[in-house]
Amino acid sequence: MIRNIFTIILIILILISYACGIISYRSNKPMGKSVWVLNLIIIPPLLGNTIVIASTTMWLSSIGYYIYHIGMTLIMFALIGFTYNYCSIYNHSVRGFHIVSRILYGLLIIDMVQILAN
Repeated sequence: MIRNIFTIILIILILISYACGIISYRSNKPMGKSVWVLNLIIIPPLLGNTIVIASTTMWLSSIGYYIYHIGMTLIMFALIGFTYNYCSIYNHSVRGFHIVSRILYGLLIIDMVQILAN
């Protein structure tokens, strides 16, 4: 019973996140596309949690965990991009921006490869 309620709540959250993503994509504001990416990238962890909660087998639960962890890494990618856009860091006046961004993206790629290697 509780499992079904949480599954329904997570599905509703996925649909709300998707709807907010579409609304932000249609926005004329400069941050609209970054918010769109962030809203859509939130969906995989929610989907992974939904699979974990709704599953009754260990195999399906482990797939849900993998989707969740990959989604969390994708959220970090999107959050870094959103922060750079929001703070207007993409211009070349910020010293050391390229080094820091390469290190962050490199660490996230290593994390993603490690998850996929499992």
